[in-house]
Amino acid sequence: MPEERIFAKTIHQHYQPHQVPSVIFSGFPYDEGTRRNGGRIGGSIASTIFRKTLNNIELYPTQKVAVYDSGDIEAELELEKAHILLE
Repeated sequence: MPEERIFAKTIHQHYQPHQVPSVIFSGFPYDEGTRRNGGRIGGSIASTIFRKTLNNIELYPTQKVAVYDSGDIEAELELEKAHILLE
């Protein structure tokens, strides 16, 4: 059985090209689009909760995957400008 690690401790803050598959997390702390469409707001805190949850998840890697966290898109921007940055 592979050695257990906490998932959050395997995440890199700065992207560097790897020879292995990569996953990049990007937070989008906005409720405005949901509000405009009449949905239930609350997604603006999702990236914070997701990151905290990763501190409680044990990871048993079966293959190498590089995981990065690019942080959150700046929350003070207008929604349309934030979407452009997310792309």
